[in-house]
Amino acid sequence: WEEDKAFYAEIWAASPHICQCGCNTKLGREPLTLYFHHLLPKAKYPQFRHTTENIMILAQDCHAAVESCIDNRPVVRKRRDEAIKLLLNK
Repeated sequence: WEEDKAFYAEIWAASPHICQCGCNTKLGREPLTLYFHHLLPKAKYPQFRHTTENIMILAQDCHAAVESCIDNRPVVRKRRDEAIKLLLNK
């Protein structure tokens, strides 16, 4: 858990704190864990849990929509496909 918090804090510090799905929702100042979406699920790909290229910052509603169906947010689907190519096809 502490390792996750440190990893998320690092990503948060390098981001403009807006949803990356294209809606540009402002996320405030605090890096809530619900903002961090793993493109390749951490349960299936634990080796990429702390890989920057495997993370997108999403607003709560957008994160829930993507978890329901990745096709709900085409930008996230595109980034997931890029992550697959980058991380799985080495």
